Amino acid sequence: MLVFPVKNLPVLSKGKGNKIINIPSARAKSREEYVTLLAIVPEGASITLHAGRRKLTLKAMDIDHYRGERGRRGNKLPRGLQRVDQIEIEAPNIISDEKSVDDLSANEEVMPNEGSL
Repeated sequence: MLVFPVKNLPVLSKGKGNKIINIPSARAKSREEYVTLLAIVPEGASITLHAGRRKLTLKAMDIDHYRGERGRRGNKLPRGLQRVDQIEIEAPNIISDEKSVDDLSANEEVMPNEGSL
């Protein structure tokens, strides 16, 4: 799993790809590793990852372990939670009318989950 600020994700012209997480081409080609889920997480939010019957809730401080630069490998999730089916995001508070969408998007983070077979 890799968490990085959404401001580090460049806007490209239509049809061009964007490297979000580094997966070696051999592993991607054999489908050993691939991106299964992608979510935008507001700053300070907690994330609940569901993998079958198991679930793991990561608070804001726990998410720091998975922070990195866009295009890097990221860190593995704990054993038994590496095949995430669903992500739930719980924001710490409701956005007030004073905060604009531009202010929010600058602080949000993208969280791709790297899946494996």
